[in-house]
Amino acid sequence: MSTTLSLQLLGTPRVWVDGVVQELPTRKLLALLAHLALCGGATRAQVVALLWSTQASAEGRRNLRQELHRLRATPMAAWLRADDDRLQLKDGFQLDVERWRSGLALPTTDLAGGPPTLLDGLGDIKGADGFAEWLEQERDALRRQWAGAAARRAAACEEAGQLDDALALVQAQLVAQPLDERHHRKAMQLLHRQGQRAAALEQFQRCRQLLREELQKEPDAESLALEQRIRDSGPSSVAAPAAAGSLHAPLIGRD
Repeated sequence: MSTTLSLQLLGTPRVWVDGVVQELPTRKLLALLAHLALCGGATRAQVVALLWSTQASAEGRRNLRQELHRLRATPMAAWLRADDDRLQLKDGFQLDVERWRSGLALPTTDLAGGPPTLLDGLGDIKGADGFAEWLEQERDALRRQWAGAAARRAAACEEAGQLDDALALVQAQLVAQPLDERHHRKAMQLLHRQGQRAAALEQFQRCRQLLREELQKEPDAESLALEQRIRDSGPSSVAAPAAAGSLHAPLIGRD
């Protein structure tokens, strides 16, 4: 194929053909291209259910034909394969989501900035309830992939003694999942290991306040026990290796 197609779906979506940004006629065409790029293709019935969720099937198919007619008037037409009942993009296009996924395990990839937003601003297309639901599922999958990579990187940094880097990654996880007590506990442990006993206790108080305001519940037994051990450690012992080691959850309940 003589042309090149590149899709940016993370953040504000953009499409390039031969290095030139393309302005698509409608948001539904952009949503269609994004769905085909991420899913590898779809039947016409599936596309209609996504983008014309509130309309009858026949009307939705007519609207789809109109959108495809608009697409054929753009440089993206060369990249669309439209068979009798299936739509897909031809092989060879570049997709930033795939590059992002491949880079999650690389140490040079910045994970502390949090997960990217997939198709920012494209979740409220009129009449496309199916697309909005699908998009949220895809966004959640990316968030989970990022969270797993961030947790692994944080653990590696902590093991290597890079506590500042580990804490930055844990704090990024807290931004993404502020009600997850595991992240609050890990932040408390890292702060305490750095000699920041007061900050570790403040972290617990933030956790308690969030849980009370959002879930009307108290921190669980593991969080309460960790807070008590940090409080009992005293200002003079927070930097001692033995005190840091005593903060692991398996010690709960032991004599």
